Amino acid sequence: MVYVPGQRVTVIITNSEHIPRGNILSPYLYTLKVTHANHEWEIKRRYQDFQKLHSRLQLFKARLKLPKANNGNTGRGPTVVPELPSFPHKPDAFMNSEQSKARMEELENYLFNILKHSAYRNHKALLRFLEVSRMSFIACSGSTKRKEGTVAKKAAGLSQGLFGSQHWGERWFIVKDSYITYLRKDGSVGGVMLMDRGFHITREDNSSLALHGLKIINLSRQMLVNCGTGRQADQWEASITAAAESTGKEFIMMNRFDSFAPVREGYAQWLVDGAAYMRCVSTALDLAKEEIFICSWWLSPEVFLRRPIMTLDDPHRLDHVLLRKAEEGVRVYILLYKEDEQFCSGINSFYVKQSLLRTQTDNIKILRVSDQDSYLWTHHEKLVVVDQRIAFLGGMDLCFGRWDDKLHRLTDPGSTVLARALNSPSRFMADSGAMDLIEVLKNKENEVDKKMEGEGTQGDKVDVQMEHTGEEEEEQERQGDVDSSDSGNASPDSNKRSDNEASQQSDSRNENEQENGSSSSQQNDSEVNDDKDSEETPNSSQTNNRNDQEPSNDAGNGVSKQSDEKNKKPKLSKDKTDAAKQTENGKPKKSASSKHSCTNSTAESDHQQLPLVEELPNMKLTMLGLSADGILHNKAAKQNTGSKVSDKNKLLYQDLKDEDSELRESVSQGKRYSAGYDTNCPSYEITGKCWVGKDYANFVIKDWTELEQPFIDTVDRLTVPRIPWHDVGCVVYGKAARDTARHFIQRWNHAKYLRCKQNPVYPYLVPKSYDWVPIPEPLKATSLSCKCQVLRSASRWSSGMEMTESSIQNAYIHAIRTAKHYIYIESQYLISRCGDKSEVSNGICDALYGRIMEAHRNQESFRVYILLPLVPGFEGEYTADVPTGNQIMSYWLYTSVCRGEKSLLGKLQQDVEDPLKYLSVCSMRSHSELGGKLITEIIYIHSKLLIVDDTTVIIGSANINDRSMLGDLDSEVSMIFEDTETVESRMDGEVFQAGKFAQSLRINLFREHLGYVEDDNSKLLDPVIDSFYRGTWIKQATLNTATYERVFKCLPSDQVQSYAELEQYCAKNPMSESSPSLARGLLKKVKGHLVCWPMGFLQEEMLLPSLDSKEAALPSVMWT
Repeated sequence: MVYVPGQRVTVIITNSEHIPRGNILSPYLYTLKVTHANHEWEIKRRYQDFQKLHSRLQLFKARLKLPKANNGNTGRGPTVVPELPSFPHKPDAFMNSEQSKARMEELENYLFNILKHSAYRNHKALLRFLEVSRMSFIACSGSTKRKEGTVAKKAAGLSQGLFGSQHWGERWFIVKDSYITYLRKDGSVGGVMLMDRGFHITREDNSSLALHGLKIINLSRQMLVNCGTGRQADQWEASITAAAESTGKEFIMMNRFDSFAPVREGYAQWLVDGAAYMRCVSTALDLAKEEIFICSWWLSPEVFLRRPIMTLDDPHRLDHVLLRKAEEGVRVYILLYKEDEQFCSGINSFYVKQSLLRTQTDNIKILRVSDQDSYLWTHHEKLVVVDQRIAFLGGMDLCFGRWDDKLHRLTDPGSTVLARALNSPSRFMADSGAMDLIEVLKNKENEVDKKMEGEGTQGDKVDVQMEHTGEEEEEQERQGDVDSSDSGNASPDSNKRSDNEASQQSDSRNENEQENGSSSSQQNDSEVNDDKDSEETPNSSQTNNRNDQEPSNDAGNGVSKQSDEKNKKPKLSKDKTDAAKQTENGKPKKSASSKHSCTNSTAESDHQQLPLVEELPNMKLTMLGLSADGILHNKAAKQNTGSKVSDKNKLLYQDLKDEDSELRESVSQGKRYSAGYDTNCPSYEITGKCWVGKDYANFVIKDWTELEQPFIDTVDRLTVPRIPWHDVGCVVYGKAARDTARHFIQRWNHAKYLRCKQNPVYPYLVPKSYDWVPIPEPLKATSLSCKCQVLRSASRWSSGMEMTESSIQNAYIHAIRTAKHYIYIESQYLISRCGDKSEVSNGICDALYGRIMEAHRNQESFRVYILLPLVPGFEGEYTADVPTGNQIMSYWLYTSVCRGEKSLLGKLQQDVEDPLKYLSVCSMRSHSELGGKLITEIIYIHSKLLIVDDTTVIIGSANINDRSMLGDLDSEVSMIFEDTETVESRMDGEVFQAGKFAQSLRINLFREHLGYVEDDNSKLLDPVIDSFYRGTWIKQATLNTATYERVFKCLPSDQVQSYAELEQYCAKNPMSESSPSLARGLLKKVKGHLVCWPMGFLQEEMLLPSLDSKEAALPSVMWT
């Protein structure tokens, strides 16, 4: 379909000019004004163009009248077609100027009568005559109809063919508001040129390649086209120039921070931790009507976007959502990082592609992309874009291990009692920023549809609706249950309360792992040159037994996996070896936790933490079908023997009151009973769980492996705590979302051009217009108004550009240098140096040092808050014998933050007597009980966040290191927000107008980190005054750190400065084991998760690998 349904096409000839040059028989040039729907455009035609049109329509009519045979039977009569209107056959050359007006009326009437009949109106000849194609009136393609037509395009490159011949092909060229595209003869898009900073056109009239040519150039490519005549070349040049100087200007001009995108007025909301982020993503995906873009470093098809998990067939499982939307007609495009297993394993992008393409739907397209030159750099963006108007970005991939909430629980052993709090997520979502911002669209989007219909747009409308789920009423009933857990792990009592009300569910594995793993379907696309090195499903044993694994920008990519655990020394704790062995060969064994977590072997059993069934009367408790490994009591199973159970069917249980004691005993003792069916299945599963299979992760103990078996645990959850995940993301609406989509489109088209240029299965994508980007009023009321700008790290290898963009680093440096009161940073890595750039080149530490020194010279109250993870997050432990990724990365972190003259703190100490007056470096940790043992574990900080002065925020995928900041290494995308709405607050003791977006995000994070339970946030408003900086922030971090070290002797610790001290430290029995009752009393002092970052840990040791190790052979840029 070409035209907008129900809309007429009208043509008026407005002018005629006598221009006989080169056209003796058609000396008059007519100007035609064409109107259709809300589009209006002009075309120039001569009499000979009308003659050609009439001749082709006559031929078309004659063909339709021919009788058609019917399989050798009686012939069918000729098709009834309308008569063609009379055509003026007298050439213009035989008319005088007085007769030209009559000729204009004759030609106008001829077109009017033709356009009345659909058979002629949709004929290719008339479409070309009117400069119309299938892309002319597609929805959101721009209100201005620009020039289209046939040109001769020079084949790729400008070199001559054999014997000097030229390779030209006829193409249908289209000028749009911010790009140029062309269609092949089959109607498919043959290429897209985005208008960017390098976009310009030049005339090639005197070129030996084209007599009437135009050369069109942008940062990614150049095209040479022959327009046929000088007049046509003038028209094409004028149309392209008009678009470039109007709607395309904002991408051609120099934007702030050297970004490809301008500053936008828009609406946005921050999202703290994976629960809020994934819930909003889930809702947005359900709303998709046209297309979904996903760009990810790692994607897990089986990740559940909403918790608790009720069934493996949960409709909110990512692969189910995408397949469901694809079946509805939504086009899904996914860009994945194609890892080189020599440098990065544990993400298995080939399996991801296989898994999502297991059906025959044509609406899911996946491209895996890597740096084909060096394989050192990664595509590190994390993007989800829906219909090019809702965009999510930040630090969270949609993959295993990322879902978490502010409680940051360490355990998920499983319970048949469904936690009511997790069925009522509204309080958690509100506290995390996901205040149902998208769900307000469900009753209002029809108004948008009506407006779009009034505008006369064609094709799929951006129709956003969502059916009522009835959760609102349930949430109001259950909010009280969630309230009490606001303080995180403030004490053992609060631990029990949080676990009981939020997530004590049963351990599980998938019954259908064979279907999801070994029997995954073969790849069903025909991508050229893609996956040619991996035609079969990767051999998991080869991947899992690798001894070397190089780092990317994300955690979970361990370096130097240890193959001989018994030779590791010194130990981090006396149970360290057992903790590592418990996952050996994928078989769980009971053991203690890892180096940074401790357990208590003498504490009470788990049943004391399980909630009483009497607390939840008449609650329907759904359980998946269990195997011999499932935790299930026989009496409950016998009550349901009459029900028919299949692989994925569920058993429904009510009134477990009588069996409660037996259930508690079975869970506390780790007993497993047969459910009486499917006993050959090695997995176990109970609903109400928050983390299933690979999602329950402790990547320092054991990295992710065997991803083709997603529902089988990597570690034994009955003995090993998970590592909680702290992250920050955001959602933006409107033009900023369009810009985010534009970045994805540029990357997709570049990947298409490189990997499968001639493969029609993978289409080129085009951006939508910025003329009208609807944001419903209810959404505006629940989100925050702010200025938004997309930032990125992009270069030739990642995006096909001849220039390198490092706008993320530019924005970071600008925000730091212009800060007036405070800087707050959360980052997975901080690798930067002051002064010397021989090893590390980015300028972040220089900017921090310069701003602190300015405050010191001016005697200003100025604070810098930095949060980093306690350990870098690679698999492996700190040992004297074998270097691990954690040790090597720790070297770069410590030499950037606090060790040596080039470090930030080292440089400050040369000029400032007390640099900690300005600078605080902290981290996060939590504690709980597992199997009756006290445990502690780090909270892995993965966010990439900068907040300045409660007015400016940067959220994205970029860490503070060279890989993310320089632009020509890893590809990244971020967003900078500047508040336009303010609220009265306090700053440095004075009245201050704080931005709503920035301040609300900072206060939310402070509440989580400090375990702040009061409703009044007045004590958190001013982050600069000494009573908060020292009296609250540093005091609580110091108290929490001292308590954890005293109770657990946890690592890393400032008390351990050498490997000798490490061995002595781990040899001592921690209080959690020797005096658990006393330990519980001390843990009541812990509030929140904030702890001090251990600047003195192993400071007497050289953490770099020895010169004869293979890690030393790797270039330092791999780590920085």
